[in-house]
Amino acid sequence: MRNQHFFVLIIIILLCLFVGSIFFSWINISCDIAREFDWHKSNKEKMLTREVYEPVARELARLCESIEGNVSLAYYGGRLIPPIIRNLEPQSFNISPKGARLEMQGGHDHYGYILEIFYPETPENEKAWKLSYYSEAGDRLLCEVTIKSNDRIPNEALLQKEEDAFRDYIRIRGNAYKAYTQRVIFYLQMNHFEKSLNVCKEGSDRIPDNWWLPLMGSFLEVYCGDRYSGINRYVEWVEKHKTFCNYFYLSYLYDELGMPVESALALEEAARQSLDRGEYDSYNMGFYAYCAIVSAHKKERLDIVQRICEVITKAAARNKRLEISDECIGDLIRLNGSIKNQNQSTIEEWMNHVTWTFDPFKNLPIPWRKENK
Repeated sequence: MRNQHFFVLIIIILLCLFVGSIFFSWINISCDIAREFDWHKSNKEKMLTREVYEPVARELARLCESIEGNVSLAYYGGRLIPPIIRNLEPQSFNISPKGARLEMQGGHDHYGYILEIFYPETPENEKAWKLSYYSEAGDRLLCEVTIKSNDRIPNEALLQKEEDAFRDYIRIRGNAYKAYTQRVIFYLQMNHFEKSLNVCKEGSDRIPDNWWLPLMGSFLEVYCGDRYSGINRYVEWVEKHKTFCNYFYLSYLYDELGMPVESALALEEAARQSLDRGEYDSYNMGFYAYCAIVSAHKKERLDIVQRICEVITKAAARNKRLEISDECIGDLIRLNGSIKNQNQSTIEEWMNHVTWTFDPFKNLPIPWRKENK
């Protein structure tokens, strides 16, 4: 009986500790939410004071008149953001020659600054800028500013600030893949394609297993005028890193360059390789196989479609969890059955309903796509 009472006491103590931990966790979360709410309330009030918004408007206008393209500032590039803006801790910061947008918070409480270009009705027809504060309650015009030509930031100074910020980040963090990709994107946005290419080459040397940097570098090298070297560089990289995904990326390169025969050969080689995903492969294996099959079908290469389906089906048979964890795998297994049964209508129906596409450069300022529009 004494042991039973002791056991009940232990259970009660454990329950009290459990309930207490939940209660205090809730208290901490509530305090964090309250502190964040108070911070944003104070920040909104500060952003509406003349002492803050007028210098912000001037610094934003200087940046807009100094850059050459649409720029989303890299997450390591704090030096490019003037201190008065950085101190506001913007969640996102986008600038272009036509204006800027600072967003301080997302969700259901958006607020921030918008800078827009306009031309006042003056004899000189001088370009000017207007800064507005926006929130869920609406927009509010704060001030107007003009920037003299000699007040612009030299392009070389902007690029040097970015270079310094990047080197500091790499020195502290090591060979960070995201830092290299953001730097490539920054130079693309500034229309410095040779610099983007050089960053791709440096990043590829320092992070040899990453596929995105050498792929982007190959495209840029082709764009900059050396088609043979650009293609050959990525072919050599893939041959050193033979996987299904990497040959699929090579097929993508050929497709983008208008080389369907070479693309099909790369897909054939992909079907002979390991299905293991690398550290930098972004999607599940089923997605890559899915997109490879669609590409092969567009080239009327049903033999490649069937080969990839068989590879996936055998892999799923060896690893039952593969189909469970990757919804595409089940679709491909069923497609394989339709191919074996020569059910052409089912195959065509499946292909016509495919909506997924592979695009590693989506929404980026890719120069060869701009010129093809």
